[in-house]
Amino acid sequence: MNVYLAARFTRRKEMQAYAEELIALGHGVTARWVTGPPPSSHHPDQVSGHSLAYEERVSVEDLKDVADADCIICFSEQPRETNTRGGRHVEFGLAVADDKRIILVGPRENVFHFLPVVENFRDWAALRKLLGAERAAAR
Repeated sequence: MNVYLAARFTRRKEMQAYAEELIALGHGVTARWVTGPPPSSHHPDQVSGHSLAYEERVSVEDLKDVADADCIICFSEQPRETNTRGGRHVEFGLAVADDKRIILVGPRENVFHFLPVVENFRDWAALRKLLGAERAAAR
């Protein structure tokens, strides 16, 4: 199964570890923002901070990476008072629109996280257990 990982950019290193685990389980990871080289500079609390060309390229890549996935795993956050960029919410919406398998890790953040098709897990360990069982059953 090809998987797209959606999370805050500041969780990139954490997502890289999860990507390695998914690959070890025999899955593919389509999220270039996780598997590719890091940007030369990134300002996670600013909407900008990169050139227009960079932002355009990354947005197009993310759309393609979501489209290429069979499943999206979204990592949600506890509500906070600071501004949030929220590209992961767009990626979640794309997955809903394209009838992909949707897995949410963490608390439900908005009404769409309650859709009946959304599989919700409290943490990565709980999801990893299911993915391992699915992989074993597919053999």
